Amino acid sequence: CYETRAFDTVTCAWVTSGTQPVEPTTALACYETRAFDTVTCAWVTSGTQPAEPTTELACYETRAFDTATCAWVTSGTQPEKPTVACYETVGDFNNDTCTWTVTGTQIIDKPVLDDVLGQCTATAEIPSTTNNCGESIIGTPQNPITYNIEGEYIITWVFESSDKTVSVTALQKVIVKDTEAPIAPTIPDEKGQCTATAKTPTAIDACEGNIIGKTDNDVIYNTQGTYEITWTFTDSKGNTSTAKQKVIVDETNPPTAPVLATITGSCFVEVPKPSIVDGCSQRVIEGTTTDELTYNAAGTYLISWTFDNGKGSVSAPQEVIVTATNTDTNGKPGYAKCNDDIDYYIKDLKYPTLESLLPEGTTAGGTWIDEFNPSRIVLVDGKEKFNPYEINTGDYELKYLTTNGACSSTVKVVMTVDDDCIVAPIGTCVIDVKNAFSPNGDALNEVFTILNIEDRTCFPTNTVEIYNRWGVLVFETNQYDNSTRVFRGISEGRATVNKSAELPTGTYFYIIQYTDGKG
Repeated sequence: CYETRAFDTVTCAWVTSGTQPVEPTTALACYETRAFDTVTCAWVTSGTQPAEPTTELACYETRAFDTATCAWVTSGTQPEKPTVACYETVGDFNNDTCTWTVTGTQIIDKPVLDDVLGQCTATAEIPSTTNNCGESIIGTPQNPITYNIEGEYIITWVFESSDKTVSVTALQKVIVKDTEAPIAPTIPDEKGQCTATAKTPTAIDACEGNIIGKTDNDVIYNTQGTYEITWTFTDSKGNTSTAKQKVIVDETNPPTAPVLATITGSCFVEVPKPSIVDGCSQRVIEGTTTDELTYNAAGTYLISWTFDNGKGSVSAPQEVIVTATNTDTNGKPGYAKCNDDIDYYIKDLKYPTLESLLPEGTTAGGTWIDEFNPSRIVLVDGKEKFNPYEINTGDYELKYLTTNGACSSTVKVVMTVDDDCIVAPIGTCVIDVKNAFSPNGDALNEVFTILNIEDRTCFPTNTVEIYNRWGVLVFETNQYDNSTRVFRGISEGRATVNKSAELPTGTYFYIIQYTDGKG
């Protein structure tokens, strides 16, 4: 079919030409063959892949045509039995599902959780349970696990398998209580010298912290002694504890030494015992000394005083100064009439008494001195008197000398002696007191008048004293004469009334002392 025939004029013959086509180089399947088809004048491939067998394959198998063996080949291996949980069992291989049959369910034990109890605070521990393989499964809280406020609380715990397929829930009660009393402290003693004040203590409460103590006792003590305070500590729930505390007021210090004032005096000093008030007890403590307390000689002395409060003693010096003075004062004038009256003086011994001439307040026990006529001072009935009999008329100075420790004082008295023995006319020797006067400057009734008192024949001597209604001396004089020695409503007292001050209108009281013509 691939040949042609033509007449070759060269050879002059019919020449056949053409060559069979070369077989294609494409690979043939194992079941194919190739032949030159003279009909089609082409190379023809023939042969068909064998049909796949109809035998049933397992679920895990596949079938493929193997060109090496030019046959259909089945491949695939049954899966191995799986490793399962302890609670599962592996059965037959299931060709429908192409899996092994696994049976068994995980079961988690539901735990019974104990209540959690706590004072002030409570924290639940993380619980656990097991499954039916004995594996531990930790609970997961759905609520807080710590509570600090008194009350009851519920925690929900979830116990879940690791594959999240199984879980159980358990409830747990948390109870927070406060039934414990605060822890009372050990309180140290409070001490003081004169006073002691207890400081408020605190106790420690497990739930509420510091609890301030309270007491019904006093906390301040000012008297020496030992006292006990009971402190009570109560929390907000009424839980109570107590503690005792001693308060000791004990003076252990000696007294404070005083600064003693210098004692000064004229003539004679008698030192009083000084005292101090002790700082704590306020007790009066008298000083003691072995030194003299009486001094009557001029000079400076030092006394050492000791003050002891039973806890100790202190010493304090005190200076004493004694000064010497010699004072002269004038007494009242004396009068001795009719120096030749032997009956009056010698027989009747009516000598003028010297004591009456001394100023009020003169110290008794002194000595009367007449430097010119010593024999004229006589002692009659225990009293010193002046004897004027047959002495020359005139004024005689007498002295009354007293000593007081380092001092001396002299009272000078003038005794007037006369020879007037004339008897006054009858009727004139009468004292007549005019009980009212008005010293207002109108020249009428300006002085307090005592009629006839100036008559020395009738009344040789006199003294007049005038007092206000409170008994204060406002005027005094000797030899009141209604003119130069007279009360004009002006204070001339020597004590409490301001001298030379005009006295207020009012009622006053007088004392008149006088001697008559017969002594």
